[in-house]
Amino acid sequence: MIGSVTRRAEFASLRIAAERVRVGPLRMSYVPAPKGRGTCSHQVAFAVSRKFGTAVERNRVRRRLKAAFVDSQRQIAADSALSPPPGLYLLIPGRVLLDLPYPEVVATLQACYGRLTPPN
Repeated sequence: MIGSVTRRAEFASLRIAAERVRVGPLRMSYVPAPKGRGTCSHQVAFAVSRKFGTAVERNRVRRRLKAAFVDSQRQIAADSALSPPPGLYLLIPGRVLLDLPYPEVVATLQACYGRLTPPN
């Protein structure tokens, strides 16, 4: 199940203590799941500034990334070695992401998962 990052402390941990990876036009920050959190094992936030473009473009890239996050989880659900670890994710897209074909967006997201340090 995927939820949203909503608490100020969660955003602070993503900013301060996060592991950061970058693959092509996508930057990802990751923090392991906090103890005692509800039913959502994966929580996602998107950082798309006004420099990115118009509101329509910003919303479009958010929708694409959210769909890619869900699709990538479905595709790799069978293989637990490839599945993203539970936790908080902050996705920061580059403008090029709007022009990439959707399968490449999903592949870029999966490549980011692959660069994360495996949990102990």
